[in-house]
Amino acid sequence: MGECVFSRFPPPSGLPALPSLLGFLALPLLAAAAGAFAAAPGAAALPVPFPTLAMGCASALLPAGLAAWRVWRRTGGGRALRMWGWQVLPHAVWPPLLFTLGAPALAALAALVMGGLAATVARDFFRLDRVSAWLMLPAAVWAAAVLAFTLGFR
Repeated sequence: MGECVFSRFPPPSGLPALPSLLGFLALPLLAAAAGAFAAAPGAAALPVPFPTLAMGCASALLPAGLAAWRVWRRTGGGRALRMWGWQVLPHAVWPPLLFTLGAPALAALAALVMGGLAATVARDFFRLDRVSAWLMLPAAVWAAAVLAFTLGFR
């Protein structure tokens, strides 16, 4: 009864669980931070405070990192995790496209890619670990919010 849910999945290659979890949480946050840093000069005139956008991104990416970690512990790698790695990229690209370059069409495309990859990863994760698939839901919702924000941006 007191067993941790994650203890059922031994880490591949005997790696300790906590450092690998921190890595899976840090990677998407670093990508989001890179995007936010690149967009900061253009974000000063936002109708929404930029930290609010950054927190939205973080609250979507942290569960996605936990989902990827769970799948990694179960499978050790594969297509699902490669797709997860690719879905992190649009989170770094979207802010500078919209706020620094002022290219809402390209930012909308990045948001569409972000949502499509989040849905693909959720589908792939569902076959491996259903909890991980549900943990991808905030990333898909965030992608929809990003698209709506982008389309309404002037």
